[in-house]
Amino acid sequence: MKSVVFLSIIILLFFIGCSSKPSESDAMKIVQNNIKIEHSEKLIQIVSVEKTNGQDIEVMGAQVYKMKVKITIKFLLKCNWDQLGGYRAFQSGNNGDLNPGDTRTFEDIFDFTKTENGWLGTDGQIY
Repeated sequence: MKSVVFLSIIILLFFIGCSSKPSESDAMKIVQNNIKIEHSEKLIQIVSVEKTNGQDIEVMGAQVYKMKVKITIKFLLKCNWDQLGGYRAFQSGNNGDLNPGDTRTFEDIFDFTKTENGWLGTDGQIY
């Protein structure tokens, strides 16, 4: 009986640890990495990242998970914001369009490609 319970616990832990799809926290990490890539971490703070939809697709034989997310960011200094990139803010002295505390919400789509080591995110990291 003890061995059956032990085996059941091992199997349960295995399935809990094996995520079948990328998570909202994976999307949060991509947003953080994108802000760092654009050197905007001193200008932008992430307020929230919310998964709004997801879709499994196959692209040229590769399993891909498309995750649509809603992102809200807050500006820490007076600056301008590149709305096309979403993650690039630049300080502009007193001429910025955005003031400290201003927030913006936008949507993005992240593609995760299934690999042997996990899901490869759009930032080049494995999740």
